[in-house]
Amino acid sequence: MRGWRLGSASAIGAITTSVGVALLAVGALTGWILPHLSDWFPSLLDSLPFARDALTPVAASGIDPAPIVGADLTTLAVIIAVLIGYNVAALQIAGQTLSLALTRAILLTMGPLLLIWTGVTFVALVYLMAPLYLGQLWQTLLWFGAVVLFMIAYLWNLPWRLSGEYAARWAIRNLRGAPVANWEAQDGFAVLQAGISGANARADLGTTRAMTATLGAFLSEAQDRKAEGEGVAYNRARYRALKNLLTGCAQHAGDAPTTVAYYLGFLTAGVTLQATAVGHV
Repeated sequence: MRGWRLGSASAIGAITTSVGVALLAVGALTGWILPHLSDWFPSLLDSLPFARDALTPVAASGIDPAPIVGADLTTLAVIIAVLIGYNVAALQIAGQTLSLALTRAILLTMGPLLLIWTGVTFVALVYLMAPLYLGQLWQTLLWFGAVVLFMIAYLWNLPWRLSGEYAARWAIRNLRGAPVANWEAQDGFAVLQAGISGANARADLGTTRAMTATLGAFLSEAQDRKAEGEGVAYNRARYRALKNLLTGCAQHAGDAPTTVAYYLGFLTAGVTLQATAVGHV
């Protein structure tokens, strides 16, 4: 059921983003392509009434575009203020993992939305000062709808990006390509320790279960195959890296409910340490 929820949330975010991209494309078509059809293909105007309407000056249609474009700009400013407020909260939450890299990765997800918002706002400002065709007014409205959809998609996925499972998956991707003996120098090492021990201290069983289950599935895989193929021998660096990772995750476990210790998997941790100490795969 949990996987279905994550999959449905991802699908909804993808659909919303796709519709927003479609609105951007349709807006560019009506505002920038249709006004030039009379120059490129004069014979098409008779067969495309929609194109003729797009070429009609707004002033000739009796519509005052200033209130419409002004309301669009005002609402765009409110949207970006709301998103910045949410990202301040995201920065505070992600900062609890003591990882600047993870915090930067979460905040960079706002980059495409900021670029689109900047472009839409700039075009609206230009249209506020210049004579408009109806097609350009439609473009302003379509692009406003696209920004709203992008905002919904971003906020829809934000809880997932701030979840413990997302942090654990990001940390594991950071550790996967590094030798076990060098894990302590990786940023993902601190993310796992700070995230799991912090969840223990808060008695946050959901976050603890999600992060430790992800970590346990990762540790059950073969790690550092090149080093593991060198033969059965005690490797202190690898042993200490795993021991420090797991003991760091267990901080504050004594102050939390006993269920935390169950999810942490101390038995599995002990077997893993024993196997690593003697060099087993």
